[in-house]
Amino acid sequence: MPDPMTDRQPSADLTVAMITRDAEALLPKALESVRGLASRIVIVDTGSRDSTVQLARGFERVEVHEAGAFAGFGAAKQAALDLCRSEWVFFLDADERVDGRLAEAIREVVGAAQQAHDGWRVRRRNHVLGRPMNSMGLDRDRPLRLFRRESGRVSDSLVHEAVLVDGSVGQLDGQLDHHTMQSLDDYLRKIDLYTTLELEQRPRPLRVWHLAFVGPMTFVKWYFLRGGWRDGVQGLVWAGLTATSRFVRDMKGWVGDSSAGRDTVNKA
Repeated sequence: MPDPMTDRQPSADLTVAMITRDAEALLPKALESVRGLASRIVIVDTGSRDSTVQLARGFERVEVHEAGAFAGFGAAKQAALDLCRSEWVFFLDADERVDGRLAEAIREVVGAAQQAHDGWRVRRRNHVLGRPMNSMGLDRDRPLRLFRRESGRVSDSLVHEAVLVDGSVGQLDGQLDHHTMQSLDDYLRKIDLYTTLELEQRPRPLRVWHLAFVGPMTFVKWYFLRGGWRDGVQGLVWAGLTATSRFVRDMKGWVGDSSAGRDTVNKA
């Protein structure tokens, strides 16, 4: 039946797929942004210790599947994809919001009799501490999110996973708002997890000289060369934490501490 909030019939040909972990503060707005879009929303939860699972089950058309041990973001998203049965799948993260124009573009693709592409990229606008970013390439993010289920799969990367499609890829109208950093505490936990997974995925040789330069050079690259200064305080914070992330990753590799961090953050 039509969604009472949108007066639109959710498409039986589309499933929204998500993975979550401790996302109770983020998930409601993400789910509200796709209300009435798909007849089924599949969530694979990777071990939430807050009320994420209970909250998600309170939404209409949402199915929650609790996963076992976390084996990386690629494996978790592939598990969500394996639970989908519709012709089309749209991947959404808990810290993202689909705007009205993007929702309409998705409806047009899914409802079309003939399809121009097997996959579609979206324009993702990254927000840092509440501000949409306009520099450092954060305004040019174009992840592939909508695709034919039988033509797509998720890379097996532990982190920085991607949807891979056999076929042509187009670009959707509209915008996906990505609230990548809600607070400094949240982002520092994310750095801990991501640097651990990056080292597990690609061990790095010891380069002591690199430790002395990686932080400052990364900051110069992002803040000055990529124009982070144009985004004010948020640009400074992003450049500084990006530099911190590179330093922490290499320091973990140097001291051999790549085991911590897996249980510290939700996927956002």
